[in-house]
Amino acid sequence: MTSSISRRLSRVALAATMTLSATWALSEPLATLYGQTPIVIAHRGASGYLAEHTLGGYELAVKMGVDYIEPDLQLTKDGHLVAMHDTTLTRTTNVRSLFAPRNGSYRVSDFTLAEVKTLTVVPVGTAATTYPGFTPGSADPFRIPTFDEVIDLAQQLSASTGREIGIYPEAKQADPAMEDKILATLIARGYTSSSKVFIQSFSVATIKSLHDKQTALGLDFQLVVLGSTTAILNTGLDAIHAFADGVGVSIRGSNMEAFIGNAHAAGLLVHGYTFAEDEPVAALAQYDQFFRWGMDGVFSNYPDLAVQARDELVAAQVPEPASAWLVLLGLGGVAALGGRRRSAPAARRDGSLLAA
Repeated sequence: MTSSISRRLSRVALAATMTLSATWALSEPLATLYGQTPIVIAHRGASGYLAEHTLGGYELAVKMGVDYIEPDLQLTKDGHLVAMHDTTLTRTTNVRSLFAPRNGSYRVSDFTLAEVKTLTVVPVGTAATTYPGFTPGSADPFRIPTFDEVIDLAQQLSASTGREIGIYPEAKQADPAMEDKILATLIARGYTSSSKVFIQSFSVATIKSLHDKQTALGLDFQLVVLGSTTAILNTGLDAIHAFADGVGVSIRGSNMEAFIGNAHAAGLLVHGYTFAEDEPVAALAQYDQFFRWGMDGVFSNYPDLAVQARDELVAAQVPEPASAWLVLLGLGGVAALGGRRRSAPAARRDGSLLAA
């Protein structure tokens, strides 16, 4: 009798140990640099769904739950910062139907802001002119926006959603004038070192210069060096850490898990570009892999899928609160082994949920 009770108690104790171990395992921090939740950055807005670098595309991305919107920045002929990826207007606007070439091309820098504002941004790739259930709040959702207009939208949506929408501008030219205008605009619009701001560039010299300039101004916006794994490693992770907070790396690089680990060891955040898979099952598997490797943020063309994958990962880290208590109380120890559940994964967002 005593032996039977002893064996039963041993099995319960084993069940308790295993259950508590599982609970603690699920509570371990994520593999990100600080154990923080990875961020989702809307790559050129919700660019897989609506025209890139438009107020409509940025707004849709925010409705889908992103943490940051990303305006690539170019300078117009008269010195205004506008959101545009390419140095020319040809790929994403109707410029050819309104203007003749200038200096043999359609460079943004050859057009004034007033001229740029007459253009319409057209969808490319999988993007369209509408998205189910979404009506843009902006009066001109598919015109080329200025950096100020992107900030206006981010601040308006921060107020309406009750969460701070971060901005992640990219200096597309290695140009001291662009550096100065980016910093001046951020300061004028009330951003501080504690704001959700990253500034990125493929130019190491630009990020170094921004570091020095903002330090002189008493600011500390987060800075990110962009590039392939090869380019970043050639510069040196420790060298980059001296003037930047992170690296934005192409996810096509080899040995990505090792790269992320090495960047973290150097104290750098790792944000990956570009997640462009639009098939949900494949996309979610890809995000999950990079998140489990510890990637701190993702640039996504399909931000709803990135948000879903991130939220499912976070949900899987949270143990069912009752489980540990039941074990500690000695109630249902064996049953707890089979009855424990993970939080249900979030459903993919679609147009019908965008009003939330």
